Amino acid sequence: MNEKTQLRIGGFIVQRITKIVIAATLMVGAAITNLSTPTYASLDSKNVQAQQDHRRIIEKTEQLARQGKTINSENFAVGSKGEDIQNKWGKPDSNNSSEEAYTYSKRNIEFFLSKGIVTHIVSYDTNYKNITYNEVIKTLGEPAKETRGEDGVYATYECGKKLLMFSFYYDKSGKNPDTIKQIVVLDQYKNLQEEKQYHNTILELFDLQ
Repeated sequence: MNEKTQLRIGGFIVQRITKIVIAATLMVGAAITNLSTPTYASLDSKNVQAQQDHRRIIEKTEQLARQGKTINSENFAVGSKGEDIQNKWGKPDSNNSSEEAYTYSKRNIEFFLSKGIVTHIVSYDTNYKNITYNEVIKTLGEPAKETRGEDGVYATYECGKKLLMFSFYYDKSGKNPDTIKQIVVLDQYKNLQEEKQYHNTILELFDLQ
């Protein structure tokens, strides 16, 4: 084999190796791209699902409020008898309850009563975790009333003959409402005096939590 022939064969081998390396690099790049795309798609899908879940919970909260109920009060509502609650759920927590307030911490709910009848229900159900003020506004629109307290922002919606009040934590800046702390369902006010009475009671309940 002469020198020219050897050079031709060597050049051919180098070209073949170069083509193989380029092809392998392109295949690896394509594989990485294909792996990355589903990851981002998966994250977007989770975010969309979370937003849909939050919207559904907010809508359900508003619908149940019209019946005087919360998402975790089962068949009990504003106007229910305290004795009926105890007959079904047992005695409320001994350390946080009284004749005028039944606390069921394991159920994340409190019933407030007057003369044995439920006047309003406070729910801090875990379903409300991470639901934001903006999501509530986007779903239900602007509240009929909004109040800022020391420990949070309170947005009130009129739901037929009932009122639905959201309590929101402040964000890290301490200026803007962030996520839901708890909600309250109660009857519409009959007069201005009753409104002030209920309003002060609710603020005390929220600020003490």
